[in-house]
Amino acid sequence: MKPVSLEFCGINSFSETQKINFEELLQYGIFGIFGDTGSGKSTILDCIGFSLYGDVTRSRSGKISDIINYDKDSLISNSRSTMQASAAAIVWSASSNAKMLRRA
Repeated sequence: MKPVSLEFCGINSFSETQKINFEELLQYGIFGIFGDTGSGKSTILDCIGFSLYGDVTRSRSGKISDIINYDKDSLISNSRSTMQASAAAIVWSASSNAKMLRRA
């Protein structure tokens, strides 16, 4: 599976919507995720996993509410990969403690 695109908001330190176009990065066949400690490298991987499986194993207590940004009430992760016929999106709301899966 190769990631094609990722859009996320409300997770860890990312309060604003972030978009990553992996197709541009994959034009040379391989890419790396680099950055300083705490810059969000693992969060990118968490977002891909969350949009595919609806869970983030890195949360302290195993609860999704642990990884939601303090300024947000919800976590949104939308990804597309070469293995998916459609995009997978998950929205999780802290106030209702509910997940919603959308396929586009």
